[in-house]
Amino acid sequence: MKSNKIKTKFIESPFITFGLFLLLILGILMGIFMLLYPANPGNELDTIEKIITIFLFFILPILCFVFLLHRGLSIIEINEFGIRKSLFKVFHKKQIKWENIKEMRIIYRVSWWLFISEVDMANLNYTRLVKRKDTINCTISKCIYKAIRQYYDGPILGLS
Repeated sequence: MKSNKIKTKFIESPFITFGLFLLLILGILMGIFMLLYPANPGNELDTIEKIITIFLFFILPILCFVFLLHRGLSIIEINEFGIRKSLFKVFHKKQIKWENIKEMRIIYRVSWWLFISEVDMANLNYTRLVKRKDTINCTISKCIYKAIRQYYDGPILGLS
């Protein structure tokens, strides 16, 4: 028997989360492979080549993972008070109450993104909307749509 309980906590973007973990794992594995097995047997890497390899395959993937973590692993919580976004319930906290929502909009960019704002988003494109501090964005799914419709009955622009 299926439960009618609606899920209220969601990952902001499973697509970005998967990509970040894949970048991190493949980068580190490639770096280990490059350092342990050089291109030609007997042709060891020079010091500068080792430094470049360590930077490209260890440091760069770790920096990308750390600085883009908030875009993939943030938790979107939808409840009777409004929509809340946070990273591990401590960092990058944003909350918009239902009565303060001015506009909701769906935009396609690799996947479908839902933008929720306290101000009019006018004709802003994806890049500008992501950078705004007064918007909450996440990838849209059936579960998120059902959770939002449970508390909000206003229009969602871009939804046909």
